[in-house]
Amino acid sequence: MAWIKTAWDYFQRTVSPKHFYDISGRWLPWFWAVAIILIGVGTVWGLAFAPPDYQQGNSYRIMFIHVLYQPLYRRGLGQAHLGHLLGVGCEADLHADPVVLVHGRAGPVFGL
Repeated sequence: MAWIKTAWDYFQRTVSPKHFYDISGRWLPWFWAVAIILIGVGTVWGLAFAPPDYQQGNSYRIMFIHVLYQPLYRRGLGQAHLGHLLGVGCEADLHADPVVLVHGRAGPVFGL
């Protein structure tokens, strides 16, 4: 039964914000590296190694890029609209303009 207390103590330590941020801060660069590698491998695999479609040929491969980035584009566009509405609705243009600028640029970039 000592292992239950040890496991519980470990769990309590890791779920506290101080220790969680320490652990996640150390793991974050590794997760970024793995994510970038997997995105690169998936893009190359989808564009270079996928067989051509029997009706559309190679033109269908744009779906491998478009389908993945389209939700990011819509999210960025939605955030730009939300920032604009907050600025117009609250008449706080000074506070909404940075939100519109940041999210308004991110949406179209992901939509390419």
